[in-house]
Amino acid sequence: MTITIYTKPDCGPCLATKHALAARGIPFNTVDLTADPEALARVTRMGYRSAPVVIVSESEHWSGFDLARITDLAERMIYAGATQDEGNDA
Repeated sequence: MTITIYTKPDCGPCLATKHALAARGIPFNTVDLTADPEALARVTRMGYRSAPVVIVSESEHWSGFDLARITDLAERMIYAGATQDEGNDA
């Protein structure tokens, strides 16, 4: 799973989102919307008007700092990892 955070400079919610993901061990890529017009066009087409925009998958994405969603994502990733590890023990 590759998570992408679309950010902009001096964005408090962007920084909070990156810190929350990193603190939970969730890997992510960062794209600066001010430096990438194509990325800005993409998130605008998706209906977003403010940063950060977090893309987990085509069907899971959100805008803004959302600790509940980040925590849920971390729990799902831990569960998925535990499930995969259990399958590898057999």
